[in-house]
Amino acid sequence: MPTARHWLCNTSSTSSRERLPAVVSTGFQTLSRETIRDWVTNVGRHLDAVYSDTGLTIVSVLNGAVVLASDLLRQFERSAVQLEFVKIRRGDPAPDAGQLDPSLVTGRHVLVVEDVYDSGATLTAIVAHLRSLGPATVKTLTLLRKAGKADRTIPGLVEPDYVGFEIEDQIVAGYGLDANGRLRHLPYLASLQPAAR
Repeated sequence: MPTARHWLCNTSSTSSRERLPAVVSTGFQTLSRETIRDWVTNVGRHLDAVYSDTGLTIVSVLNGAVVLASDLLRQFERSAVQLEFVKIRRGDPAPDAGQLDPSLVTGRHVLVVEDVYDSGATLTAIVAHLRSLGPATVKTLTLLRKAGKADRTIPGLVEPDYVGFEIEDQIVAGYGLDANGRLRHLPYLASLQPAAR
């Protein structure tokens, strides 16, 4: 099977920031709907080609990655794809053992989809749990990676195989990510001003 390619887009190459609609005057548009869609389409088609003969189980980290996982799933035309979800509690990056059906992981190719790669603790814990279930391979994909935030002291730190966009250490919302339970519905990503935190 081909090695995963690293898909990285830098936000500095996106168009200048635009004000959000007046309804949501809490920040600036960081990544447009079109920019996100283009990346998801490209990486999704690549993954469809990679896993066309083997099939794939996508494991989406709730709640922030559900929109990304849904849009990614729509890009698969040739691969047999299963979609599973795992919920992580704040302060505890390890998934509950009973959340995943082992038959959808054991012997299968697995792709973990998360919203933001920060310290790496969550992704590392999820991948360790999945590997204990005996998958054929485990690859990882994140929409956002915060530059310079990975905690290198975490044993066996997992770095994402596929990265959509690298951002500064800031609070963002939209495209499934929330700010205190709000703004998940935005079709783009917004960088929030301090007052909105």
